[in-house]
Amino acid sequence: MIKIKNIILFSYLILSGFIYSFFIFPFQKPDEFDHFKRMVSVANYDIFCRKKNILIRKDLVNLFNDKDINKLPYNYNQKINFEKLLLYPVDQIKINFNIKSGCRFKNWFGYIFNSFFYRILTPLSLNPYLIIVLTRFFTYLLIVVILYFSINNIKNLIFKYSMIFALFLPMTLHQLSAISYDTGHLFFGFLFLINLFSLINKKYLEYLDIFKLIFYYLGLIFSKPLYEFLSFLFLTLKRNQFSKLKISRNTFLLFILSIFIFKLINIFDIGIPLGKNSYNEQFFFLLSNPFIILIVFLKTFLSSIDFYLKSLIGIFGWLDFELNFLVYGLIFLLFGVFLEKYYKKFSLSAYNFIVLFITALFNTLIIFLAEYIFWTTPKSFVIHGVQGRYFILFVPIFLLLTLRLYGKYKYVFYFFILILIILFNLIAIYRRYYLFTF
Repeated sequence: MIKIKNIILFSYLILSGFIYSFFIFPFQKPDEFDHFKRMVSVANYDIFCRKKNILIRKDLVNLFNDKDINKLPYNYNQKINFEKLLLYPVDQIKINFNIKSGCRFKNWFGYIFNSFFYRILTPLSLNPYLIIVLTRFFTYLLIVVILYFSINNIKNLIFKYSMIFALFLPMTLHQLSAISYDTGHLFFGFLFLINLFSLINKKYLEYLDIFKLIFYYLGLIFSKPLYEFLSFLFLTLKRNQFSKLKISRNTFLLFILSIFIFKLINIFDIGIPLGKNSYNEQFFFLLSNPFIILIVFLKTFLSSIDFYLKSLIGIFGWLDFELNFLVYGLIFLLFGVFLEKYYKKFSLSAYNFIVLFITALFNTLIIFLAEYIFWTTPKSFVIHGVQGRYFILFVPIFLLLTLRLYGKYKYVFYFFILILIILFNLIAIYRRYYLFTF
């Protein structure tokens, strides 16, 4: 039975990766044009983006600049003949390719898997379409195989299935099959959580446990910005677990704190703000009134909560086409089944609950704040640029927190859901008949 279950789950992963890699056209995932440029720079060992131009195959440049490919994002009526891509002319002569816009992604470590397979494939006499999709697919295969078998090593069933739930989300697999720093970010993030969950109930830690945790944590924070607050999860490790090591828990936590502070200094060094003084404008605006922050967050959530949930589960392309509504319904159904099946079997100490909650809260706030600074018009009351996919790594944490609350306050949970249904229906009616915006 276990073997059949594993065959079904693994087949789902492989088939999904094949579809998302080969049938979603090149450069049709979020920011994939610029991610491709950054991958090219990393593949050519220019990890700090010192060069503005790099020599690459001419056919790749032709595909990158193809008018039909460039018209696809946000243009639902634009289609491409698949045969055109399969028969795209091969031209291995190298020409200069401007990578400047890709250098806005300063964290290079997330591209190591894409870059590795790109370097292997580009010398081959493959057409540019195959180079792109095979780079995606081989990256996906390597990451998914490692993650799936790592998750299967988690002994606690609830921790295991919370990780499987997050990994199997269509949006997770969509991003793992992209040319993007999300591939490295999600790989190291999942491994960090997998290893941490495996150690929560372990009696004594070994040096290998510590080394792996630090390595995955460094991979996580240096592959994509704004996830530094996941370091709070180290607090779930208990003092007595360090008793067989020559380092104490406090020494270990001080070491993690030093890394955290080092990264925190440059946490907002992630892009170009809108306008010269938008940093100051945004901060002063938020602090000008104690209720401003509350109003901004409330209006943001009320106006965009459906987009956040859908783009967490899956909105494909450049977040320009939604999946069938049944997909979202089935994911919520699985979520309900998970809660109902395991809430009686799950226990989480109050201390660990607080650590998980604070971790998720602070990281969520920092993501929204960063998007407010970089992607939102100054003094706006709604934060723009936030996407559900930014919270994929928090899905297992959210599941554990919800499971704990559901087990303790089951009927309050039902009541809360009913209130939300009434609230969102009221907002929909208000928007339709009374105001154009809310």
